[in-house]
Amino acid sequence: QLARFLHDSGYGVYTWSNTFVDMFSLLTLFGMDQAVARHVALAYAEKDDRGAVVATGTALRVVLLSGLLISGALFFAAPVVASMQGKPELVTPLRLLAATPVFYHATTIFLVATQDYPSIRNAQRYLSFLVQLGFTIDQVKILVNFYTKKPSPNLASLDQIQQTLNQPVFYGIPQSNAVLTAINK
Repeated sequence: QLARFLHDSGYGVYTWSNTFVDMFSLLTLFGMDQAVARHVALAYAEKDDRGAVVATGTALRVVLLSGLLISGALFFAAPVVASMQGKPELVTPLRLLAATPVFYHATTIFLVATQDYPSIRNAQRYLSFLVQLGFTIDQVKILVNFYTKKPSPNLASLDQIQQTLNQPVFYGIPQSNAVLTAINK
């Protein structure tokens, strides 16, 4: 459809611009996916929930900052790149696509649920909906908010959640009074 709308030359410009921006978008990750997996696993092994949260938060900030820097560089470099290619029509698509490095790694969906049964059922429905939209199960990470290791009879255990959703739980966020204190300040 896009090729019909842009015609041959317009689609060629779009494809070239998209490929050029994608090359730089790869730099935004800086190996953070592997670093987070390692640090979160180490934190879990040491039963350090705070360490896992800090590692994840730091990685997200680094990826966002690098994405913003690369996006800015691509935006301001667009006229230079277009003149080097001898195609001034590349400036607009390059500048429009320059924002993509910020969102390049936003292909992971964090689905937040609690341990109560209606929440798990809603998560199950939402997972099904996401698959219908074309997302893969690998792109969805399950977060359990207000996680408790020993749930009451009206709450599901981690194993029950994983079995119901046919997916591992990525992280359990424990309930903390510090959150309420921070909100009320």
